Amino acid sequence: MKFITKTMGILGAIFLSATLLTHCGSEESASCFQQEALGSCKYLCEKGNMEACHKEAELGQSGCFEKEDPAACSMICETKNLSGPHPEAAPYCEKHQELCKLEKNKDRFDCEMFSS
Repeated sequence: MKFITKTMGILGAIFLSATLLTHCGSEESASCFQQEALGSCKYLCEKGNMEACHKEAELGQSGCFEKEDPAACSMICETKNLSGPHPEAAPYCEKHQELCKLEKNKDRFDCEMFSS
């Protein structure tokens, strides 16, 4: 009887852990693919989700180069030291510096390191 109780306790803990981990992952996944949150895609790509890596590249490209959003450029630029198949960081870092030199972006939080 003691063995069955102990086994049920262990199985319950495993089930609860798996449920929590699955829920957290699905939350990030929904944020990346449904809400198109670049940060969530970056996180999932770091964890090995190739589909998220493609979405990260797509969102980074449109946000940085098409919409000229310094935050998107900065986010991809910061992947240079991360593992995973993130987009090449150098062009995003260059674009980030370029955008931060513009008067309209000088006061942005993500451009503070370039203002002096």
